[in-house]
Amino acid sequence: MIQLSDSQRAILSAACARERLEAGDIILAGGATAAHPLSPGMHVRSLTQGPGAVSFVVEG
Repeated sequence: MIQLSDSQRAILSAACARERLEAGDIILAGGATAAHPLSPGMHVRSLTQGPGAVSFVVEG
């Protein structure tokens, strides 16, 4: 049995969806950190080098 890494699965998924991959494309295969549960009222903000920031408040 062949086991694929998350990166290999992401590339295979893109290929199966018939998406065209170009040199330099970035494929995200998962989170950089472990997932954490969110609770109502929590404010989440992410800062990135390129696009800037995105934020949201969890409702519920």
